[in-house]
Amino acid sequence: KLVKLGATTCTAGTSIAMKAVWANQSEGAYVTGDRTSSITVSTNVTVHSGSGALDSTFVDGNLSNGWYFDGSTACAGKYIRFDWGSGNSNVFSEVQWTKDNASPPSGSHGNWKWQGSNNASDWTDIGGTFELNDQSSGAVQTQTTLCGNTTAYRYYQLLGVSGTPSSNQTQADIQFKTVGKEVRLHGWA
Repeated sequence: KLVKLGATTCTAGTSIAMKAVWANQSEGAYVTGDRTSSITVSTNVTVHSGSGALDSTFVDGNLSNGWYFDGSTACAGKYIRFDWGSGNSNVFSEVQWTKDNASPPSGSHGNWKWQGSNNASDWTDIGGTFELNDQSSGAVQTQTTLCGNTTAYRYYQLLGVSGTPSSNQTQADIQFKTVGKEVRLHGWA
C-alpha cells in the first residue's frame, strides 16, 4: 500500500526520519458485525426460518434475524460451513454462538465438532465433540474446542455427530475469534 505524505522542508545536512505508528493491537479478537461480504455460509441442515434463514443472516451481526433447527432430523452427517473466500485462510481459537433475544426456553441441538479445510473436500477435526446448546435469553455459547488450532483454513465447518437438534430456539449469529495480533497502521510522523 502506498501512502503519499505531505511536503515538508528540511534543513540542509539534517537527516530525514519517518515514523510509522502501529496501534490497536490485541491478542486475538472476535470478527464481529456484518460479515456477509467476507463469509459465505452453506449447509445441508434442515431449518425453518424465523425472520431469516441459515445463510448470510447467520453472519450479518443482526440478533433479530434468526433461524431455527427443524427438530425432527438427526444431526449426524449434517454440516454448517463457513467459506472465507479464495486466498483467505484464518486461524481461529474460539467461536461464539448467539441466539435471538426473543427466543423461547433453551434446548440441546445434539453433539457437533469443528473441522477445517482448504479445499472443502479433505477435512481435519479441530478439538473434540461438544454439545451445541442454548442457554437463557440472549445468551452466548462460547465454544473453546478450537483453542488448540494452529492451522489457517479457508473453510470451517460444524459437523453433526449425534443427537437431534431442538426446534425450541431461534439462532441469531456466530462470531469467530482470531489467533494472534491484529495490527493496524495508526498514523505517520
